[in-house]
Amino acid sequence: MNAFRILPHQSILLVLLLTLSLAQVNAQDVSHSLAERYVSGSINTPEIAKAALDDVIEARIEIDRTYSAQRIACYDRFFASSCMNDVREKQRAALSKIRKIEVEANAFLRKEKAAERDRALAEREVRAKQQPDRSIPITGKTREPAAEVPDASKASNASDASDPSDPSDAKVPPKPPGNSEP
Repeated sequence: MNAFRILPHQSILLVLLLTLSLAQVNAQDVSHSLAERYVSGSINTPEIAKAALDDVIEARIEIDRTYSAQRIACYDRFFASSCMNDVREKQRAALSKIRKIEVEANAFLRKEKAAERDRALAEREVRAKQQPDRSIPITGKTREPAAEVPDASKASNASDASDPSDPSDAKVPPKPPGNSEP
């Protein structure tokens, strides 16, 4: 009976190994399901391309999380470097699957943006051809002669002569310097 008894540290190790094996399967499933969802040539609208890029980001986070946990588990093994190499190779394979999707989505978005720029440029050219020439001709004259503006000094003299009985218009002599009022 004592042979089947599990010690506390062994139970923790067992749980860790089960978690890691499920995480490895989960990371491989993530990249595999993403590859199935976005097969080559299936990205044909900007919405699908943006959704694919969002899914790639989430998958990359999950893959990194999974394989970093597996690398930590490798430190408990005797041949840690061999284990680490295996983990790195599995991670590289999973990332290469989702990288293909990312490249295709980015390429589609770039083509779509270039096509939109070309459409806008063609539309501007059509509008420019339809509108009359609004350029300013270069001639000897730069401006039309301005209408005569009355001289400011004549305007002030006219206001002085308007109403001599108005006390506000009367001129007040300046006070001589040095005389101060008590």
